[in-house]
Amino acid sequence: MRSNGMDSVTIQSSDRNAVVNGGAYYITVFGYDAAEFMVRVTVENSATALVEGYTIQDAVPARSYKYYSFHDTDPTASVYFDLLPISGDADLFIGCTFVPTGNDAGYPSQLSQHNNFASTMYLEDTIVVLPADPKSCSLGAQGDDSAHRGQGGIFYLAVYGASDIGSTFMLSAQHSHGERILTGGFPITGIVYRGTTQRYKVKAGFQAQELRIMLTPAYGDADLYVKLESPPQLNDFHYKSNNFNTIEDTVTIGESAMCADCWVYVMVYGFSTTEYSIVASFDDGTVTLSNGVPQRGSVAANSIEYYNYRASSKKINRFLYCPATLFPTFCFLCSLFFCSLLSYHIISGACSITVVATVTSGNVPSMFLSKSVERPNATTADTISRLSTSGQGVLPKVVLTSVAVGQDLHIGVGGAGHNVTYTIRVFETPTDATRPPTLLTLPDGVPQVYDTCPCFATSCLLFPVVDVALQCIPFPYSDVFL
Repeated sequence: MRSNGMDSVTIQSSDRNAVVNGGAYYITVFGYDAAEFMVRVTVENSATALVEGYTIQDAVPARSYKYYSFHDTDPTASVYFDLLPISGDADLFIGCTFVPTGNDAGYPSQLSQHNNFASTMYLEDTIVVLPADPKSCSLGAQGDDSAHRGQGGIFYLAVYGASDIGSTFMLSAQHSHGERILTGGFPITGIVYRGTTQRYKVKAGFQAQELRIMLTPAYGDADLYVKLESPPQLNDFHYKSNNFNTIEDTVTIGESAMCADCWVYVMVYGFSTTEYSIVASFDDGTVTLSNGVPQRGSVAANSIEYYNYRASSKKINRFLYCPATLFPTFCFLCSLFFCSLLSYHIISGACSITVVATVTSGNVPSMFLSKSVERPNATTADTISRLSTSGQGVLPKVVLTSVAVGQDLHIGVGGAGHNVTYTIRVFETPTDATRPPTLLTLPDGVPQVYDTCPCFATSCLLFPVVDVALQCIPFPYSDVFL
C-alpha cells in the first residue's frame, strides 16, 4: 500500500499464508520517498506499547476496544495521555490491570470499577495522571516505604469505539517536562494537549532589558501566560496573550517593567491540542531560524529585525516530502495544518541558501544578508542588500551559493518608512542534485510566497495526514500546476 498516511496489513488466522503452528513473519519496508517511520505488530486483544514522543495512528470498530500499554519511566513527573479522533468518536479508559476481552467485561473498560481513569468527551480526550495520585499505576510519590517509592509502573489503555461508525484516531503519551529553560533568541518546539500546560522560564540579567516572548502555533490554539519571579496560573499572571486559533501570541515586557537578575516564568496553555514553537528575545535580540520553517515577524518603520542561520549538515523537516511540479511562478499557499511527524534528511558539503520573506501587511521590506557582520544594514561592508519596494509581485529574496557547513549567516529585515508584518524562511539547496530537495513547512492559514526556476523545476511542500484545503494564486503572466 502506498499512501501519505498509515499503512497496515491484517492477517487473519484463516488466511492461506497465515502462520498458525509457530514460525515467523518477515517484513520489508520500501522507501518510496525519504521517510522516518515506526513499525509495530499487534496480536488481537493484546496491548501495543506506546513510545513517548511518537504518535500511534490506529482504528477501532464500533462498540469494541483496542488496547495499549505505557511504561512510566519517570514516575516523579505527571503523565499526559491524549486521544485525538480523526473520524468518528472514541473514548479513553486507563487502568493498572489488563484483561483483554475486547468487550466491556475486560480491564480496562467503561464499566464502573474496571478503570482508574476515564475520559468520555466528544472528540478529543486528555487524561493527566499526577505522580501523587493514589490511583496512579506508578509509585511516584506513593509506596509504604522509601525503598519502593519512585518505581515506575505500567499503564494499560483501552480505546473504545463510541460512535456507530467506529473511529480512526491518534494516541500519544508524554511526561510533563517541568520548567524548561528558554535561551534568548533560540526557538523551542513543543506540543501541548487540550486543557494542559507546558512551562518555561528565562533568566534576566543584571541590566534590565526589554523582553519579548513569541508563541507561534503550527496547528491548534494555545495561549501564553507570563509572570515575573514566580510561575503563572490561569488566574494569576502579569501578562497574557490569547489570540484565536493559529495567530501568533506575543508578550512584550518593557525595560522599565522588567526585573533584573531574576527568572521570568512562562506558561503555554492548550485551548486545543497545539504544536508550536516558542522563543524569547531580549532587547529585540537576534532570532535563530530553522531550515525550511517560516518564522512570523514584524518590523516597525525605519527599524531592523535581526535573524541568524547556521548552515548545517543535518536538515530537519516535519513530514514526508510530496513533490508538486510547478512552472515559473510566484504563488500564495495556505493549508489547514493538523498534525505532523518527523522526517530527517542528511545533507553534507556545500549548499546554496535562499532567504525569502512573505509579506502579510505593509510594503515589501528591505533585506540585508552578511556572513561576517552580525547586524547588517544598507551601509555595512560584506552585505548583500535587497531594498524595500512596493512593486506588485516583487519577492524579497536573497540567494547565496557555495555556503560551507557551519557558516553563520546574519540577516536583517528592515521596514523602510512603513510597518511590515511578514514570515521569513531559510532553506538549503544541496549542490548534489541527487539529494532530496528541501521540504518547506506550510503554517496553518498563513500565506507563503514560492517561486520555482527554471521551467519544469520542482518545489516540495509539506502536507499533513488529514484533509487539506490548498490554494495557489499565481501572479499575472504565470502558470501553476498543483
